[in-house]
Amino acid sequence: MEVNINHDLSPIKFLVLIKLEEDSKKVLDVFKSLSSIWAGIYCPIIIYHEKFPLNFLKRYNIEINEEEYYRNVIKNFDPDVLIYDNQIDSKVVQNFADGRKLIALSEFFDRVQKNRLNYSIGIDVLIENVYEEEFKYKRNDELKFSIPKIINDDLLLSAWIGNVTEEIHVNLIQEHLEPMNWYQKFELDYNNLGEFLNQNLFFTIPLIREKIDHVYDDYLDQSNLCYVIDRKEQLDVIDFWNLRAIGIKVLPIPFDKIHKEPFLERLLDLFKLKQKSKLSFKYLDFLTSPNVNSDEIFKEINSIKSINNFDNIVTAIKWFPRYWHSSKEILKYDSVLCPRYIFGYESKDTKIEEDNMVKVELPFLPFKTKNSNDGLFKSYVSFNFWNDEGKYAGVVSEITTEDLKKITNPYSFSNDWRVSNDSIIKYISYNGEREHYYIPKSFDFFSKYFSRKGLAISETSSTKLGKEVLRNIGGINGINIFSTQNAIKIIELFEGGKSISFEDLIGKIKQLKPFPEIKSPNEIIDLLLEKKIIEFGVNVKCLICEQKSFYLINELSDKMQCSICRNQFVLPKNDPKVTFKYAYRGLGSFTRNNKVDGLLCVFLTLRLFNLELADSNRELSFLMDFNIKKGKDEYEVDLAIIAKHYRNKWKPNSFVCECKTFKSFTKVDLDRLKFLGAHLPNVTLVVSTLKEEFDDDEKLLLTDLVNHFRDLNKLISTNPVLLLTAKELIPERRFSNLQEFEKEIPKHDHVDYIQYLSDLTCQKHLGLKTISELISDHLTKRK
Repeated sequence: MEVNINHDLSPIKFLVLIKLEEDSKKVLDVFKSLSSIWAGIYCPIIIYHEKFPLNFLKRYNIEINEEEYYRNVIKNFDPDVLIYDNQIDSKVVQNFADGRKLIALSEFFDRVQKNRLNYSIGIDVLIENVYEEEFKYKRNDELKFSIPKIINDDLLLSAWIGNVTEEIHVNLIQEHLEPMNWYQKFELDYNNLGEFLNQNLFFTIPLIREKIDHVYDDYLDQSNLCYVIDRKEQLDVIDFWNLRAIGIKVLPIPFDKIHKEPFLERLLDLFKLKQKSKLSFKYLDFLTSPNVNSDEIFKEINSIKSINNFDNIVTAIKWFPRYWHSSKEILKYDSVLCPRYIFGYESKDTKIEEDNMVKVELPFLPFKTKNSNDGLFKSYVSFNFWNDEGKYAGVVSEITTEDLKKITNPYSFSNDWRVSNDSIIKYISYNGEREHYYIPKSFDFFSKYFSRKGLAISETSSTKLGKEVLRNIGGINGINIFSTQNAIKIIELFEGGKSISFEDLIGKIKQLKPFPEIKSPNEIIDLLLEKKIIEFGVNVKCLICEQKSFYLINELSDKMQCSICRNQFVLPKNDPKVTFKYAYRGLGSFTRNNKVDGLLCVFLTLRLFNLELADSNRELSFLMDFNIKKGKDEYEVDLAIIAKHYRNKWKPNSFVCECKTFKSFTKVDLDRLKFLGAHLPNVTLVVSTLKEEFDDDEKLLLTDLVNHFRDLNKLISTNPVLLLTAKELIPERRFSNLQEFEKEIPKHDHVDYIQYLSDLTCQKHLGLKTISELISDHLTKRK
């Protein structure tokens, strides 16, 4: 079997946790140090308080306690290493580090000064790369390189343009760069800032973000933002740094220089950009620091708009975005859901050896550098199995790094791997590094997944049966053979162990046309044989009881035993047209009277998820028919799925499914879902049937289930309920299962697609209002 291994390659990210002092030297040193390493500007600087002051809570609209705040901020930014102020107890930091590496701030400063970096790549390597790519050979233009000396170490210029440590200025710039004809020396302040920016220069900030692209969650567009600040206030400049680190295209504007160049010039450029927009509603967001008078700033902005004929562009002063929030939808709504920063992508098809082991050569950095024991960069690792039979986990989510090590058993050191924000991260220490590890098996992964939630799982005979049938039909893609109503009617012909003659089967196929794209009935029979749904043989008439029995070709002999009367009889050869009939019989589960041992609805639910609720690479993990236990309570689960959807790619969605073919759901079935929902918060509960619609008794039970998990005070659902009937599982348009809902789900990026879809199915099948409608009703009543 081949596995497709994907690598999103990314720099290692720091998060700096510091205590503010009246003197800005510490903050300035942090700016300089982060500006001296690759991707340093994407490393946030977070202020630490043991107890939040009231003005801090008000400034950032904080509604949670200190521990939640720091946990949420770290989760959103998802750093690999936490750098903590020496004034902060390391045990406190360890408490919300979630297994990340810790470095004291003094040690970080020392390593940057001595160019003995760990977990990062220094500016000297970046300069060498720029020289090789841009300046090694004579240029036809005037492009030059410069790392300006910031006069008086101005705080805003150090953060916006980039400043480096004194050691780098002396040992690298003065000694090695200034003598070069492609280097331009520049001493920078506000008086010559416009001149500097208008020159054809490659400088510090573009250098340290060399080769890096943003990958926003769900293709979220980070629009432009103007931030009016007091350039001498540490918090204002740190806010600018963090907004940029989170991916926002932010223009810092000192309040005392809004009418001066180059700030006015760049502000006008943004207005012109908005003016050219094809959108009917044109707007430009502004953010103002608490240290400036927002009313006065707004008057200044309106004046600039009026003078320059930009009155049609709406300008709004917005609240400070809530990057500390736990809700992904809030983060997306505020445009502060932190993106990945990647510099490359690799996809490799690799054969699995020795059961489920892969041996793979890891990707290379885009430039030459020294080896490191601590990791130079990282890879977000994911797997695709094109003929997935459910043996391996295509998505790994919500388990610990220790659990990942146990189910993959990598050959490298254990601290080279991490699970974070539902991604598998591998730290790479040198170019050409190789890795051996085991692809995680589905059962092993789900065991760890449920164990973290206090639940134990075990396989059943149905688990093994489901795997075998799925393997026979060709994995998830093979489920397409059941994807029409008439295809299921063909399968039903063989229920109860019935055998169907060749002539009768051909006639039924011509009548039902189960697959319109396949014109030949013989091709359909070949397909059923290939998928091991039916087997070929002969119906032979017993000479004693005169009843016909089915025999495989290799079972024919001169003396036969009747499977009905159990007598032996001589094979009648004198009149084969009468006594022999070529026929077909169902194999295994396809001979049962309960729709393939109840697996048919499970398979079609799985097919829908593969087509509609996984991303374009069909990334999902699933486990069929297993027992789940907590204490004395034990239940059977038909199907568990974890899938990445294209609208929510970096945050997989989890589902547990209760599936029935044509039987009705009972209170026992839905009580089982209530138990699972209570122990699996935020997991979507799926109820699937092959009936066209739920009956009245089922609708009462399902309404109770939906309302059980709805908090009508907070207007949220802790566990959305997704209802699927034959209309969704076997639609007339075979590959458009959810088309009728798609047009009703808003395209806004902050919308929870799965929650909205679940609500729409409850609205359709039960007549319930969606959460969105309940919120709208609530707001209307308040007015």
